[in-house]
Amino acid sequence: MARRFNRNAKKQKFRFYNKKERNKYNMQQRTAHAKKHVINLSKRRLSNQEYILLAKGLKFIPTPSSKNAKMSILKDYNEFARKLRCRYMFSQEKTDLHPFRSNTGYKPASTCHTLENYIDLTKLELSFLPIERNVKNNLTKGERIALRNLKNDETIVIKKADKNSNCVILDRLDYITEVTRQLNTQHYCQLDSFNMAELKIRSLSILNHYTTKA
Repeated sequence: MARRFNRNAKKQKFRFYNKKERNKYNMQQRTAHAKKHVINLSKRRLSNQEYILLAKGLKFIPTPSSKNAKMSILKDYNEFARKLRCRYMFSQEKTDLHPFRSNTGYKPASTCHTLENYIDLTKLELSFLPIERNVKNNLTKGERIALRNLKNDETIVIKKADKNSNCVILDRLDYITEVTRQLNTQHYCQLDSFNMAELKIRSLSILNHYTTKA
């Protein structure tokens, strides 16, 4: 009986170490593959989990947490209702709005009965929306931690490479310095005014000139 117990204990111990070594080997292989798609030009040392996470690409969408799903839906609903009321109140006014204007957050009072009825019915429908709780996460626990660490790091900038789909990590200070250098070049200057109609006429004139010349 004791021999059988010792033999089973040895097998379990062997399986444990074998699984541990296999996981370690798989992590090394995944990290080596990920480093081919991540270019780190910053002073920050990336962990293996961060390399694996960044190699997924900047368009990768992590599985959203269903913990605060109801609150997130309610927040989006309130913003949607606010925009509907604003659109109803100011739809008759013809004003030239700047395309990069900041959101004032103005919350108008209740508008017409029809619109308010639609808003209330929309909220009622959203209250019956089923939310799946047991959703399989597409990131491991280590990759979630890596995502949070990269998100909270204000010293780096993460960009997509120009000529391929690789991910590039830069120091924020170096990135700002390079952008400032390119903007301060003597070959470009800021325009005092911009006439789109005149630019269109000049562009068409140049194109017609070279088209007829060819």
